[in-house]
Amino acid sequence: MKGFSGTYSAFKKNASAFDLKRKGVSLQTQGRFSSNASAFGMERKGVFFTNKNKRKYYTEKGIKKGVPLNSNLC
Repeated sequence: MKGFSGTYSAFKKNASAFDLKRKGVSLQTQGRFSSNASAFGMERKGVFFTNKNKRKYYTEKGIKKGVPLNSNLC
């Protein structure tokens, strides 16, 4: 069984070989992730609540913040 130093050096070797062969892949991936995350946020309003923009749901018991009417928490 290899020790930590053997595993770590193999990891560094693999990572450096990837960087040499695949220049710009990590930058492209990061750009795609950011644009996908932005598009999701624009199309799915209300999925992620912010402190400024919490939705209020009205129930028989009063107002619950961030709890849908069909939830068991009402």
